[in-house]
Amino acid sequence: MADRRRIFLSYSGEGGKALARRVSGVLGALGFDADLPIQPIWQPDREWDDDIVADIRAAEAVMFIEPSGESLAPHVLFEIGAAHALGKRILGVGAERDELDAEDPMSADSVLHIYDLIDASEMDDAALGQALLAALPPAPQG
Repeated sequence: MADRRRIFLSYSGEGGKALARRVSGVLGALGFDADLPIQPIWQPDREWDDDIVADIRAAEAVMFIEPSGESLAPHVLFEIGAAHALGKRILGVGAERDELDAEDPMSADSVLHIYDLIDASEMDDAALGQALLAALPPAPQG
């Protein structure tokens, strides 16, 4: 059996966790490995920098979860920055974004606007799966 393609999921908050679980399940049904961490990385007793970077390096893409009405935690921005530095495909999944905040050009919304976002708010799982497949790099041939 071939190795499953790995996707790193980055999320924060309860809304993010719920959507991340949904995305993980849809990706799993499509044959991807996109498991959520058992212990959240934002717990203060965990040394996570090296482990997270290794997980991002091993993944072919990083998906950040951007739930409606919630701010992204700093660790999500760290993970996206690491993915960018490693040349990974970066994709957001969430709800359609409002206009950018011109008052705060360094806000998470303003920084993340450069990445594609799949608006999953009105998609069923089949449509979300099709959108995710279309947005991810094609499977390596061989």
